[in-house]
Amino acid sequence: MKKVLLLSMTFFILLFTGCKKEKTELSEFIVGDWTTGELILSGGQEGEIFITFSNSNEYILSVSMAPAKNGAITGSFEIDNKARMLTLESDELFRLFGFESSGDPIMFNVEFSTTGDVDKMTLTLTSLPAAAGGIFPLVILTRITGLSS
Repeated sequence: MKKVLLLSMTFFILLFTGCKKEKTELSEFIVGDWTTGELILSGGQEGEIFITFSNSNEYILSVSMAPAKNGAITGSFEIDNKARMLTLESDELFRLFGFESSGDPIMFNVEFSTTGDVDKMTLTLTSLPAAAGGIFPLVILTRITGLSS
């Protein structure tokens, strides 16, 4: 009887203290190269956004739009892992789309996931200058290269 009780207790201890899957933080997940794939904007304009996030909290973002809204910007970013927020320290991104820039940071809520071998990240704008009313409030990015979960 003591053996059965001992085995039962051991089983329950192992069940509740066993290996725990580590939670990936946004600050780790975001590092790498990302793209939107093809975007269709208002007015039928097509384009694509590429962005690279580095371990040193710097990003390079390039936009390729038809007709002729092409350009690249660099800057720094901050991550709030707990709130899942991404802040780009410059709103120069809006200038790439032809809107006035206020100089304020751009803030995004971030959801991220890995399905099979595909990493996806959904950015939802939480701060948007009034002049940029026609810009997309939601961007879905797919990993090209970098750290894979």
